Amino acid sequence: MTTSTCPICQASNPIGLFFCGQCGADLSIDRPSAPLRKSAAEPVASAKEQLVKCRKCASENDRGLFLCSNCGHELNPMSTLTLLVNEQCYPCADGDVLGRNGTVAKDYFSSVLTVSRQHVSVHYCDGRWVLRLCPGVANLTEVDGNAVQAGADHILTADHRLRLSKKCEVHLRVTEAKSV
Repeated sequence: MTTSTCPICQASNPIGLFFCGQCGADLSIDRPSAPLRKSAAEPVASAKEQLVKCRKCASENDRGLFLCSNCGHELNPMSTLTLLVNEQCYPCADGDVLGRNGTVAKDYFSSVLTVSRQHVSVHYCDGRWVLRLCPGVANLTEVDGNAVQAGADHILTADHRLRLSKKCEVHLRVTEAKSV
């Protein structure tokens, strides 16, 4: 496999990556005009089990890279966030929105008219999960009985009870990654 050296951290990266897999530096200067694969969804045969899917752009990356080679997003966060609704688990990704027109558990939220179309969003920032109220939401919104304030990040750790209205209560669970 042909590689290029990152101009910032000197890490060896396969030709065709947009960002360094170690430090996230832009590798576009060394990028060839034609991609090695037709698309990120077409991994090299026999190496599929060695790939990790980016939680932001869904590109598949070689296991061991710290950052996505397509968008630069962190591949292996230290924790995961799961939405629990009526005994169903929905994995959350950075930037997901909960609400009637959201990106997670839309099948559940779409029938709860007291929940805003885009009620709250979840983000993975600086190694932790945070919840943000979406702009324009006036409905009751509480985490563990405490009101969520507009414009403020609510840090999520462990298990939380999230009320999006008087008629809608769900749970969020942060699970720390296991050390390898």
